Amino acid sequence: MPQIDQVAIVTGGSRGIGRSISAHLAAQGTAICVNYSAQPEPAEALVTELHAGGTSAIAVQADVSDSAQAHALIDRAEAELGPPTILVNNAGISAPGTLETYDEATLDRMRRVNVNGVINTTRATMAGMKARGYGRIVNIASNAAIGTTLSGTAFYAATKAEVLILTKRFALELGRSGITVNAVCPGWIVTDMTRGSTTEEEFSARVADMQERTMVGRVGAPEDIAAAVAELERGVTQLGLKGAMIGDHVNGRTFDEPEFLPFWKAAEQLSAVILIHQGGATVVNERTSRYHLPNTIGNLADRAVTFASLVFGGVMDRYPNLKVCLSHAGGYTCFGIGRMDRGWQVRSEARIHLQKPPSAYLGRFYYDCITHSEAALRMVIDTVGIDRVVFGTDWPFDMAIDWPVTWLLGLESLTQAEKEAILWKNSEKLLDI
Repeated sequence: MPQIDQVAIVTGGSRGIGRSISAHLAAQGTAICVNYSAQPEPAEALVTELHAGGTSAIAVQADVSDSAQAHALIDRAEAELGPPTILVNNAGISAPGTLETYDEATLDRMRRVNVNGVINTTRATMAGMKARGYGRIVNIASNAAIGTTLSGTAFYAATKAEVLILTKRFALELGRSGITVNAVCPGWIVTDMTRGSTTEEEFSARVADMQERTMVGRVGAPEDIAAAVAELERGVTQLGLKGAMIGDHVNGRTFDEPEFLPFWKAAEQLSAVILIHQGGATVVNERTSRYHLPNTIGNLADRAVTFASLVFGGVMDRYPNLKVCLSHAGGYTCFGIGRMDRGWQVRSEARIHLQKPPSAYLGRFYYDCITHSEAALRMVIDTVGIDRVVFGTDWPFDMAIDWPVTWLLGLESLTQAEKEAILWKNSEKLLDI
């Protein structure tokens, strides 16, 4: 990916979480537009501080709940700093309330800022990001959207749950244009908003109470959230990460489902390597959890299901340049490919998306060498080709090969050229390094 001059707009960027996000992004060399709604002094002070550190920065007043002001914010940022590449939707308000104290006007105001603000700024930036084929949008939601026991937060939580839903839907809608949309869900963070109008004694007592509720015995600081946002941006725009590891399914839905097609398209466009490795229960868990079978059998079954889903579902034909690596040597894929071919021959439903038998797609995937068996690895190599097999260890899990390089070098059925291909040559080609 070519180097891109990063310009970030941080809504509500002058105080609390927003201020820390602005500072963290600036430390990475990003130009910053600090948005504020009502108080110019903190925003201007932050801009002065950023200028002193050599960062290009401006402060812009705008109420993002108003569509016209949101568009004006983006226009000014682009005019003075350059095309925005990062949008952090941090602006938000919290108004405690219960069913008994519910006030429609208060909730309406909270929704306009917390929800409409995200919609307005995203709409205002997306045209430029689409035209450039690049954009990073991060929405600051809340752990309250997932569920907490704090009283008086039901309506605030509802607005943040909307933000999470919008994040997922916007990611699907914009992903094809090279724009990623993610959310960060902070827990209870010490900010001016959580402090409210309490006295110092009252707030200290509240902090102590919240610390007792947390697993780690501490409450969050704005810097914690800023670090998460900055790392998300840094990984893609600065580290040049080559790909990602994902599970075999999402909530039981396999990857041939239509809602996942934008992901595969983006992966192809980015030339990203996608490693498939389960992240929890496998298909065996429904039958038994004994004898470690969900791992020793389930992992292998899951990989075969994923291969079949991507092939029979037409994903590999739709995106011919995908780079997908199946962990555990593809599981039962190579052993069971004959039965998949037979199903394709005799069953019409198996041919809905396929003009060729499944075995024709074996060479479209990559496979790691984790078989724990020389005979099995030899079969994989002979079935898919030596150029599709890469080095794997299963580290840091207990199933890891103790001395993986030594194990591979000691396999008598592999030639020296095959061993070198697996150990490094194939990975260099796959990752373009």
